[in-house]
Amino acid sequence: MAKYSKEEARKMLKIIPPALKELIFSPETAETILKITDEYNINDERVTKLSSLVGYCLLGMLSPLNLEKEIKTELNVEENVARDIFQKIIRLILYEVKNDLEELYPNIQIYPGGIVEIEKQAKEKEKLEEKEEAKEKEETPPSADIYREPIEENDS
Repeated sequence: MAKYSKEEARKMLKIIPPALKELIFSPETAETILKITDEYNINDERVTKLSSLVGYCLLGMLSPLNLEKEIKTELNVEENVARDIFQKIIRLILYEVKNDLEELYPNIQIYPGGIVEIEKQAKEKEKLEEKEEAKEKEETPPSADIYREPIEENDS
């Protein structure tokens, strides 16, 4: 996990939307994180690490796309546990401020099921489909040229 200075965090705190600020300092957010960590028997400094990761997401310093990987690494948990924790954080915390996060991270889409999807992939898929359509148009044989005279063949 990248360590950010307090100064960097303060700068981001000044520019993020009010709803994100409220969520960062909300006792409900802290309580939700504690419930999640209790459920997975995560204690000690790992609770603080998870709180920091969630805070970095809300500050615009850690993309939700990288959150699951960071949870696995920083909390030193199995992949399936990291995925479960990630989905609960998305559903119980980040989804509340979905629109603000999507403005902060324009390449993501957040769904209530706890899934973060890259919008860029959909756009790339559209571009690929457009290219394929253009290729198909190029490959279609030209229709008969009505301005050419037919060639007469001699039967010699």
